[in-house]
Amino acid sequence: MVRQIRGYQVDPFLTYKPGATSLFLGGLRCTAGCTFCMSTRLVHRPEAVRWAAPADTPVSPGDTWYGRKATLKPVTAVLTALQLGCQHVEFGINEPTVTAEWTLATAAVAKECGLDVVVETNGFTTPHVIEQLFAQVVDAVDVGVKGSADPEFYARQMRSAGAVPHVLDSLLSWRRAGTHVIVGDLIAPPHTQSDPQFEDAARRFYGWLAEHLGQSLTCWSPGSCARARRAQGMAPPRSTWCGRPPRGTVTTNGRNGPLSSPLRKVCPTRTAR
Repeated sequence: MVRQIRGYQVDPFLTYKPGATSLFLGGLRCTAGCTFCMSTRLVHRPEAVRWAAPADTPVSPGDTWYGRKATLKPVTAVLTALQLGCQHVEFGINEPTVTAEWTLATAAVAKECGLDVVVETNGFTTPHVIEQLFAQVVDAVDVGVKGSADPEFYARQMRSAGAVPHVLDSLLSWRRAGTHVIVGDLIAPPHTQSDPQFEDAARRFYGWLAEHLGQSLTCWSPGSCARARRAQGMAPPRSTWCGRPPRGTVTTNGRNGPLSSPLRKVCPTRTAR
């Protein structure tokens, strides 16, 4: 549980109320098995994660921690957000829909207290669950697509064969529900996806995105700048860059200020309703 300021370099909610402060809540377990996951212990081996407080002792309002686990009640999470002056409560790190009961309970309390609720998800959630449960309390969602929605990439690198159609269905469901939809694409490096696979997947996915959602894409590409440049010509027109920018662009980090405008011309984005 950490405090964040929206709108800086690698923030997936770069286009949703940048500058707002959020309380970031990360849970345990995930519905994907990504070989490149940055939170492997938390989502796949939570038993190996140390406790921030004794297991049977709920933490107090105002406490924050990172890389540890703790027992956190929904009311305590929201009180902490209010004490820290946050405008948003954000769910991520793991797949928040796995712990649906806790996520929904916390989101409901947050909404009652006037806070926005934002969610990072892999898009595996069914349309029924999205429209009947989560869309009622979620203001903005970042659906994190990987490898430009390449089915083979999902099968080999994410251990999630057959997931891509469900991800596309979830994007349509969030849009139908009127939620602020953000679409991210983790551009795969060459050693995990060949150039022909990348180009074929990107053209197919970006074309689908433009046709069905009419919005742009956000690229997150650590070190794959050449591919990001190629993706620019395939993606919807508006663009936002997250991660390491191509040469010749200007950026600042969270200590100095938000992303500068030249980056918005580089790569593909997310959009508001």
